[in-house]
Amino acid sequence: LPICIQGGSIDIGVIEGGFTGIVVSTRCDGFGSISDSIACNSGEAVTVEVSARDELHTFAGIFIDGEDATSSAVLSDGVYRLSLTPESNVSVVARFNPATIYVATNGDDASIGNNWSAAKRTIQGAIDVASGNDTILVTNGTYGAIRTIQNYPLLIQSVEGRDSTIIDGNGSATCAYLGADTTSTNVVVSGFTLANGSATGSYGGGAY
Repeated sequence: LPICIQGGSIDIGVIEGGFTGIVVSTRCDGFGSISDSIACNSGEAVTVEVSARDELHTFAGIFIDGEDATSSAVLSDGVYRLSLTPESNVSVVARFNPATIYVATNGDDASIGNNWSAAKRTIQGAIDVASGNDTILVTNGTYGAIRTIQNYPLLIQSVEGRDSTIIDGNGSATCAYLGADTTSTNVVVSGFTLANGSATGSYGGGAY
Protein backbone atom coordinates (compact mmCIF):
# COMPACT_ATOMS: atom_id res chain seq x y z
CA LEU A 1 0.00 0.00 0.00
CA PRO A 2 1.18 3.62 -0.56
CA ILE A 3 2.92 5.28 2.39
CA CYS A 4 2.08 8.77 3.61
CA ILE A 5 4.55 10.66 5.81
CA GLN A 6 2.55 13.22 7.75
CA GLY A 7 3.85 16.23 9.64
CA GLY A 8 6.92 16.57 7.40
CA SER A 9 7.92 18.14 4.14
CA ILE A 10 7.49 14.98 2.05
CA ASP A 11 4.21 13.34 1.10
CA ILE A 12 4.61 10.04 -0.78
CA GLY A 13 1.83 8.10 -2.47
CA VAL A 14 -1.22 9.78 -1.00
CA ILE A 15 -4.53 8.24 -2.13
CA GLU A 16 -7.55 10.36 -1.30
CA GLY A 17 -10.31 8.27 0.16
CA GLY A 18 -8.04 5.36 1.08
CA PHE A 19 -7.42 2.02 -0.58
CA THR A 20 -10.36 0.76 -2.65
CA GLY A 21 -9.00 -2.55 -3.97
CA ILE A 22 -9.28 -6.15 -2.81
CA VAL A 23 -7.77 -7.62 0.34
CA VAL A 24 -6.81 -11.29 0.55
CA SER A 25 -6.53 -11.79 4.31
CA THR A 26 -4.48 -14.77 5.46
CA ARG A 27 -4.33 -16.66 8.74
CA CYS A 28 -2.65 -19.80 10.00
CA ASP A 29 -4.67 -22.12 12.23
CA GLY A 30 -2.06 -24.25 13.99
CA PHE A 31 1.72 -24.38 13.86
CA GLY A 32 2.62 -23.55 10.25
CA SER A 33 3.40 -20.67 7.89
CA ILE A 34 1.31 -18.69 5.41
CA SER A 35 2.01 -15.64 3.24
CA ASP A 36 1.17 -12.20 4.59
CA SER A 37 -2.20 -10.70 3.67
CA ILE A 38 -2.26 -9.24 0.14
CA ALA A 39 -3.79 -6.04 -1.25
CA CYS A 40 -4.60 -6.20 -4.97
CA ASN A 41 -6.96 -5.00 -7.67
CA SER A 42 -10.15 -6.86 -8.51
CA GLY A 43 -9.38 -9.74 -10.86
CA GLU A 44 -5.61 -9.49 -10.31
CA ALA A 45 -3.82 -12.83 -9.97
CA VAL A 46 -2.16 -13.43 -6.59
CA THR A 47 -0.49 -16.44 -5.01
CA VAL A 48 -0.68 -17.55 -1.38
CA GLU A 49 2.10 -19.81 -0.10
CA VAL A 50 1.70 -22.27 2.78
CA SER A 51 4.29 -24.52 4.42
CA ALA A 52 4.81 -26.60 7.55
CA ARG A 53 7.33 -25.45 10.15
CA ASP A 54 8.30 -28.93 11.27
CA GLU A 55 7.50 -32.63 10.77
CA LEU A 56 5.33 -32.88 13.88
CA HIS A 57 2.55 -30.51 12.86
CA THR A 58 1.22 -31.85 9.59
CA PHE A 59 -0.63 -29.89 6.93
CA ALA A 60 -4.43 -30.25 7.11
CA GLY A 61 -5.67 -28.03 4.28
CA ILE A 62 -6.30 -24.58 2.82
CA PHE A 63 -9.71 -22.95 3.07
CA ILE A 64 -11.13 -19.93 1.22
CA ASP A 65 -13.99 -18.27 3.10
CA GLY A 66 -14.51 -21.57 4.92
CA GLU A 67 -14.57 -23.74 1.79
CA ASP A 68 -11.91 -26.42 1.28
CA ALA A 69 -9.55 -25.33 -1.51
CA THR A 70 -6.74 -27.80 -0.80
CA SER A 71 -7.12 -29.60 -4.14
CA SER A 72 -6.45 -26.33 -5.98
CA ALA A 73 -3.06 -25.83 -4.29
CA VAL A 74 0.11 -27.03 -6.02
CA LEU A 75 2.80 -28.66 -3.86
CA SER A 76 6.43 -28.04 -4.80
CA ASP A 77 9.55 -28.31 -2.61
CA GLY A 78 7.45 -28.51 0.53
CA VAL A 79 5.41 -25.37 -0.27
CA TYR A 80 1.72 -25.33 -1.19
CA ARG A 81 0.93 -22.53 -3.66
CA LEU A 82 -2.66 -21.40 -4.18
CA SER A 83 -3.38 -19.05 -7.09
CA LEU A 84 -6.34 -16.69 -6.83
CA THR A 85 -8.02 -13.99 -8.94
CA PRO A 86 -10.37 -12.49 -6.35
CA GLU A 87 -13.10 -10.04 -7.29
CA SER A 88 -13.97 -9.26 -3.67
CA ASN A 89 -12.33 -9.55 -0.27
CA VAL A 90 -11.53 -13.13 0.67
CA SER A 91 -10.14 -14.94 3.70
CA VAL A 92 -7.56 -17.73 3.25
CA VAL A 93 -6.85 -19.99 6.22
CA ALA A 94 -4.14 -22.66 6.35
CA ARG A 95 -4.77 -25.39 8.90
CA PHE A 96 -2.21 -27.65 10.57
CA ASN A 97 -2.91 -30.63 12.79
CA PRO A 98 -1.92 -30.53 16.45
CA ALA A 99 0.82 -33.03 17.29
CA THR A 100 1.04 -35.95 19.66
CA ILE A 101 4.59 -36.13 21.03
CA TYR A 102 5.83 -39.32 22.68
CA VAL A 103 8.24 -39.57 25.63
CA ALA A 104 9.96 -42.68 27.01
CA THR A 105 12.93 -43.26 29.29
CA ASN A 106 14.72 -45.10 26.48
CA GLY A 107 14.03 -42.33 23.97
CA ASP A 108 16.32 -39.65 22.56
CA ASP A 109 15.65 -35.91 22.63
CA ALA A 110 17.27 -35.68 19.19
CA SER A 111 14.43 -37.84 17.80
CA ILE A 112 11.36 -36.25 16.24
CA GLY A 113 8.97 -37.64 18.86
CA ASN A 114 6.06 -38.50 16.54
CA ASN A 115 5.78 -42.17 17.62
CA TRP A 116 7.09 -44.52 20.31
CA SER A 117 9.95 -45.70 18.10
CA ALA A 118 11.13 -42.09 17.77
CA ALA A 119 10.21 -40.97 21.30
CA LYS A 120 11.83 -38.11 23.17
CA ARG A 121 13.88 -38.95 26.27
CA THR A 122 12.62 -36.11 28.49
CA ILE A 123 9.31 -34.39 28.98
CA GLN A 124 11.14 -31.08 28.67
CA GLY A 125 12.45 -32.13 25.27
CA ALA A 126 8.86 -32.65 24.14
CA ILE A 127 7.69 -29.35 25.63
CA ASP A 128 10.42 -27.50 23.74
CA VAL A 129 9.02 -28.59 20.35
CA ALA A 130 5.33 -28.46 21.25
CA SER A 131 2.79 -25.90 20.09
CA GLY A 132 -0.78 -24.99 20.99
CA ASN A 133 -3.27 -27.85 21.46
CA ASP A 134 -0.56 -30.52 21.31
CA THR A 135 -0.56 -33.63 23.51
CA ILE A 136 2.55 -35.08 25.16
CA LEU A 137 2.20 -38.77 26.04
CA VAL A 138 4.62 -40.09 28.66
CA THR A 139 5.20 -43.76 29.39
CA ASN A 140 6.36 -45.33 32.67
CA GLY A 141 9.44 -44.00 34.41
CA THR A 142 10.97 -41.18 36.39
CA TYR A 143 11.60 -37.86 34.63
CA GLY A 144 13.22 -34.57 35.54
CA ALA A 145 11.51 -31.31 36.42
CA ILE A 146 9.64 -29.49 33.65
CA ARG A 147 9.02 -25.86 32.80
CA THR A 148 6.67 -24.30 30.27
CA ILE A 149 6.97 -20.61 29.46
CA GLN A 150 4.12 -20.42 26.96
CA ASN A 151 0.48 -20.15 27.95
CA TYR A 152 -1.07 -21.98 25.01
CA PRO A 153 -3.20 -25.11 25.61
CA LEU A 154 -0.99 -28.16 26.16
CA LEU A 155 -1.83 -31.57 27.66
CA ILE A 156 0.98 -33.56 29.32
CA GLN A 157 -0.50 -37.00 29.98
CA SER A 158 0.96 -40.17 31.45
CA VAL A 159 0.05 -43.48 29.83
CA GLU A 160 -0.07 -45.73 32.90
CA GLY A 161 -0.94 -43.22 35.62
CA ARG A 162 0.66 -41.64 38.65
CA ASP A 163 1.86 -44.86 40.32
CA SER A 164 4.16 -45.58 37.39
CA THR A 165 5.08 -42.11 36.12
CA ILE A 166 7.01 -39.63 38.27
CA ILE A 167 8.29 -36.10 37.79
CA ASP A 168 11.21 -35.71 40.21
CA GLY A 169 12.46 -32.28 41.26
CA ASN A 170 15.63 -33.90 42.67
CA GLY A 171 15.41 -31.69 45.74
CA SER A 172 16.48 -28.64 43.76
CA ALA A 173 13.59 -27.49 41.55
CA THR A 174 9.83 -27.13 41.29
CA CYS A 175 8.63 -30.36 39.68
CA ALA A 176 6.25 -28.67 37.24
CA TYR A 177 6.45 -24.95 36.52
CA LEU A 178 3.48 -24.33 34.25
CA GLY A 179 3.27 -21.15 32.20
CA ALA A 180 4.67 -17.67 32.54
CA ASP A 181 1.33 -16.23 33.65
CA THR A 182 0.21 -17.22 37.14
CA THR A 183 -3.44 -16.73 36.14
CA SER A 184 -3.20 -19.15 33.19
CA THR A 185 -4.55 -22.70 33.37
CA ASN A 186 -3.92 -23.68 29.75
CA VAL A 187 -1.23 -26.29 30.53
CA VAL A 188 -2.61 -29.52 32.03
CA VAL A 189 -0.43 -32.19 33.66
CA SER A 190 -2.36 -35.39 34.28
CA GLY A 191 -1.49 -38.76 35.78
CA PHE A 192 1.86 -38.07 37.45
CA THR A 193 3.36 -38.20 40.92
CA LEU A 194 5.33 -35.03 41.68
CA ALA A 195 8.20 -35.89 44.03
CA ASN A 196 11.18 -34.22 45.71
CA GLY A 197 10.26 -30.72 44.62
CA SER A 198 11.96 -27.66 46.08
CA ALA A 199 11.15 -23.97 45.91
CA THR A 200 11.82 -20.65 47.56
CA GLY A 201 9.54 -17.72 48.26
CA SER A 202 6.00 -18.08 46.92
CA TYR A 203 6.83 -20.79 44.37
CA GLY A 204 5.41 -24.27 44.95
CA GLY A 205 7.76 -27.24 45.20
CA GLY A 206 5.34 -29.60 43.48
CA ALA A 207 3.69 -27.38 40.86
CA TYR A 208 3.49 -23.66 40.22
